[in-house]
Amino acid sequence: MEARNEMLFPDEFFAEEQTGGFSIRDDDTADWAVAKLAEKKEEADRLIGLAEREIARLKERIEEIKEKAEKDAAFLSACLFEYFGTVKRRETKTMAKYELLHGTLVLKRGGQKYERDDAAIMQWAKETGRADLVKIEEKLNWAELKKGIAQNGETAVDTETGEVVPGITITQAPDTFSIDYAKKEKEAPPV
Repeated sequence: MEARNEMLFPDEFFAEEQTGGFSIRDDDTADWAVAKLAEKKEEADRLIGLAEREIARLKERIEEIKEKAEKDAAFLSACLFEYFGTVKRRETKTMAKYELLHGTLVLKRGGQKYERDDAAIMQWAKETGRADLVKIEEKLNWAELKKGIAQNGETAVDTETGEVVPGITITQAPDTFSIDYAKKEKEAPPV
């Protein structure tokens, strides 16, 4: 009965014409087999090391390519943003767009950003008779409150009473600029 370990002995070692019923029957053959195993392991270790070093080089190259692509994208995006400022574009309340063949330049306007302390606002609403702003579960009805406040610098003012609403800081969110790429149509294969 012949046991074969394909990792240690390649297929050609066990080719019918070479094996001829090969078996280990004495110390000399056993010692030869041990030496052969050591050679195979050494060769496999050498090749694995070579492959691992190549993988490390390729991973490093991937990082270099990513960094360059990010730098190029940042540069071209900045150039496109600068160009965007010089063209007549379609404007809405929340964004501006400029269409090109290969994509669309989009500027989304940063709206107001409210940093809230709901507990302080709820306390204020209760004290000022604005219970309609507080949901039964003792959660601030932010949507309703927001309808009735006005901005005064970084503070919110109740439009009904003129009081500063505690617990709200209003800051301007930054505008964001993006590029929407046009989808490429697949070319029909040659007939």
